[in-house]
Amino acid sequence: LNLDESLETEVPLDTIVRDPNVDQTLEYRIFLNSSTPPGTEFPVDDGTINPQGGSVERPETFTRPHSLLSPGECNKIELIVVGNFLSFVDPRRPEEEGDFDSATWWIEVTDTDNPVIAVECR
Repeated sequence: LNLDESLETEVPLDTIVRDPNVDQTLEYRIFLNSSTPPGTEFPVDDGTINPQGGSVERPETFTRPHSLLSPGECNKIELIVVGNFLSFVDPRRPEEEGDFDSATWWIEVTDTDNPVIAVECR
């Protein structure tokens, strides 16, 4: 993503959340550039995903503002979806063991001041 050439101000993150419990409202959290292995970083966004009229598939688009991305780096954006999160003490932990799924996007970001990627995807 070249910030100087982009006409948009946000990065769209398209995904399809699948859950056989078609009536359940799900919770999500989005993390940006968290450590490996993940620690106790706070999410940059959180919310709910509502049922989609009895469908197992729930198309969702999440967005991240360009201002949160680090130019000259490969930025890692993680989406965590659960039935319910246990707490913010361990922000990725679901209330029910195994009730968890995730998606990860890797986005190399450049601009005029940072024309090359100095921090690779990791």
